[in-house]
Amino acid sequence: MNIAEIFSKGASYLISEKGYEDYISGKDVTLGRPVGDDTVVWVAPSAEIDEAIIKTNGNPRELETLLGLPENSLGDTPVRVNIDNIDGLDIRIPDASTPGANTNFIPGGSTSGV
Repeated sequence: MNIAEIFSKGASYLISEKGYEDYISGKDVTLGRPVGDDTVVWVAPSAEIDEAIIKTNGNPRELETLLGLPENSLGDTPVRVNIDNIDGLDIRIPDASTPGANTNFIPGGSTSGV
């Protein structure tokens, strides 16, 4: 399966409500990108985020564990960002050197929680 097929129904990611509010107000222009990098946003197929939310009943701590995110990084009220059309985006499978990769990263685009 190629990237276009994997993301045929869109891409999504979760960020903290504070991160989202900072972006909207202009205080932070990263909207979930690793600090100092304006080219990388970690996304998952929208269906996988749907499944993660269902599996954890939307519990932020459980979502963080499942997605391999640092504890409390989603805050108490995560915000979901959806990208309905990936045409023109350079979506690719990350590797350990991709900005934002942490110790939970597993080659192939997985995390220790999934």
